[in-house]
Amino acid sequence: MKNHLLSLLICVVLFLSACTPSDSQIAEAIAKTEQASPSDASDTSDTSDTSVASPTSTITPMPDTSVINENPRDLILEDDEMPPDGDFHLAYENPDRNWEIIDSRGSEDGTLFIEEAGRVDGWTMKYEGGIKSSRNPTRYPDFVSFFSVLNKSSYGSEYEMHENGDPCYNEDGRMSRVEQLDLGDESYLCLWKEMTSSGQYQYEYVVFLRYRNIFMSVTGGGFEGTFDKEKVIEIAELQVEKLSSFPLQSEVTFSP
Repeated sequence: MKNHLLSLLICVVLFLSACTPSDSQIAEAIAKTEQASPSDASDTSDTSDTSVASPTSTITPMPDTSVINENPRDLILEDDEMPPDGDFHLAYENPDRNWEIIDSRGSEDGTLFIEEAGRVDGWTMKYEGGIKSSRNPTRYPDFVSFFSVLNKSSYGSEYEMHENGDPCYNEDGRMSRVEQLDLGDESYLCLWKEMTSSGQYQYEYVVFLRYRNIFMSVTGGGFEGTFDKEKVIEIAELQVEKLSSFPLQSEVTFSP
């Protein structure tokens, strides 16, 4: 019995040895397999990119809080910066101090307004135009007045612009909005008109605008039909150009 089992074991070993391929047989099989492999052009395997793109992080830019730090009187156009065809000359100018705001509005309301707007100081200037005649058929207004306010921040100029909501709002309803302009950070053209004792309408086109921490109004007036609103807008454009020429600083240090 023992000899029979031994003989069987020897046969199994010999069979396995016979079934094991030689090195030359393995190499030949690999070569045949490579020849039978399909080319790249006929490769039908899925090569699509299944990777998931990671979301791109967005960096929110910091708002530009730079401000103009100048005397509000110096911000207004000088007579030699006005359109020469209008023949304008300075009629008067006055400061518009914070104490005047308190005096006109009352202590509580005036102080609250100044603190909320961060109001520093203001200035008013008025120019009168030349006499119109056949020799001087100018379509510029008879007068142009400027009102300039220096605030501590751009929030202050926006607060002054929209204190009553619409900047063209007027309690007696005699002022209406004509159009929104593309001047400075925000601007509007408004029209105020009133019937005079002579039966003629007095027109005043007012441009309310804000540029950074500056709030301004540019008003051109005269009798109906004697001047063009485009001339008032032209002067407002010159005013914004001047505002944009001033250097910017990190804070307002000017004090009247």
